[in-house]
Amino acid sequence: MTIRVIQWGAGVNGSSIIRGVARHDELELVGCRVYSDEKHGVDAGTLAGIDPIGVLATNVREEIMALDADVVVHCPSIHAGPTSNDEDVFDLLRSGKNVISVTGAHSYPQAIPGYAEKFEAACRAGGSTFTHTGINPGMIGERIAPTITGICTEVDVVRFKEIYNCCNDSASIIEFMQFGNAPDQWTVDSPISDTFYELFYQVMHHVAHTFNIELERIERQCRVVPAPEDIVLDQLADGGPITIEKGTVAGIHLVWEGVPKDERDFRVVKENIWVVRPNLPDFFPVEESGWAVEVEGRPSLNMQLTLVPSRDGSLARSDCMVGAAIPVIPEVVAAPPGILMPSVFAPFKRHLQ
Repeated sequence: MTIRVIQWGAGVNGSSIIRGVARHDELELVGCRVYSDEKHGVDAGTLAGIDPIGVLATNVREEIMALDADVVVHCPSIHAGPTSNDEDVFDLLRSGKNVISVTGAHSYPQAIPGYAEKFEAACRAGGSTFTHTGINPGMIGERIAPTITGICTEVDVVRFKEIYNCCNDSASIIEFMQFGNAPDQWTVDSPISDTFYELFYQVMHHVAHTFNIELERIERQCRVVPAPEDIVLDQLADGGPITIEKGTVAGIHLVWEGVPKDERDFRVVKENIWVVRPNLPDFFPVEESGWAVEVEGRPSLNMQLTLVPSRDGSLARSDCMVGAAIPVIPEVVAAPPGILMPSVFAPFKRHLQ
């Protein structure tokens, strides 16, 4: 059985999905949604850096909606806000297409009153299924962290971290992260911090839900460190160079801590550590990009996941950002209509219900 796939978005991450679908024997790309005139009419394979595959990208929304497809991998730009494309998702579901979202803002719609009902209603109308795989990748917090607690007899804190050296990423990511801004512009309540709070709010509630924990609130912290001298980024994925001037933001540490309603429950903590070069003074000694899961309990655990070169010598950063969507495609196609939540086998739980 061949599963017909539409890729929504053909940027760095969307291109990884296109390449992954093209490599899969039982998946067929039948459509590709883009936003710019420059990409409109270009073969999706060409956009993804592989041989042409006979599917021309389109920036006409109605053309994508009219396509006959089994599933849409929804990977829009988050620059306009993590949930700014929700109406596209609802319309796709109403048209009968299953949807896999790779934005963390769709990790657990049940966390926002009335939000999940919008997805459920669209799924009922189209007989379709919605799920998410997150980003950076979502499985670290929602699936891997709970899984390893299964060997614990007691848990006090579950912490999961993203550690990322951005020096070889794209100029758009450097600008989006607001590296090079004055430190007083990157605060816990600044617009960029609020964007990430929106992105990870549902992730925090999702992880807590997996442990049968209800959160009272999420506490936020933010710390930035300045560049000790001018830092020139001259090996960015899309050109450059960009100079991060001395005294401007060169390292960012964000912390979200979920505080449970029941004080007997443990806390879940999400941390993001981003830098534009390793070993900034008075900051974390970031050598390599990757992820960490830390469990304080009995036993306490520390799991490190580090990117290493693939067969072609690349670190395949974009693949690890969104690649988890590929194996989910047959799962969501086979699922009944509604919101499909990932299953985690036997994580630690203090409460059975």
